[in-house]
Amino acid sequence: MTAQNSAKRRRAFLGAAALLLCAWSLFCGYLHDGAFLAPWHDAAFSADVDGDGAPERVVVEGRAARVERGNDVLWESDPAWLVESLLCCDIDGDGANDLALLVWKRGSYGASRPFWVERDEPVYSQHIFLFHWDGGPKPFWMSSALRPELASWAFEQDGTIAVRTKAGEEARLYWRTWGLDFLPRASSPL
Repeated sequence: MTAQNSAKRRRAFLGAAALLLCAWSLFCGYLHDGAFLAPWHDAAFSADVDGDGAPERVVVEGRAARVERGNDVLWESDPAWLVESLLCCDIDGDGANDLALLVWKRGSYGASRPFWVERDEPVYSQHIFLFHWDGGPKPFWMSSALRPELASWAFEQDGTIAVRTKAGEEARLYWRTWGLDFLPRASSPL
């Protein structure tokens, strides 16, 4: 082996090592802070969140959600969540508006997880979090990681949530005593 071939191999090795180091840095630095997640669109609308007959301002901005009345912030989402979208609607059919958040967070579970899961995953996954308003938001259902992930959702007049997956599949979700469930294609919720 000549000195020239040895130098070429050394440069090739160092180049490959530098490329792997850059890729690893991007993975650790960006994927885990949500930089490669879908783009967010800020939104704001008025809705009677607390049931007092007067509308509050509901805002999704900078991957966070908040509820405002005038200049007062009544509630802000957990800073560990990346809020993609928010609905204010009566999901459970009790006559009062609920907050529904489409959220990205690390891991599939919260503090409680199935006994067979030793450790939660460190990567982001998509979830639906539902809140009643009783002097402030009170969680009443928080999903594990969604599979498949949703591309969009909208509350419909019949009390269901129309969803479209990232693969383009369309379906409806409805409240079923405990949790959201997929509506069978040829029926309606009871």
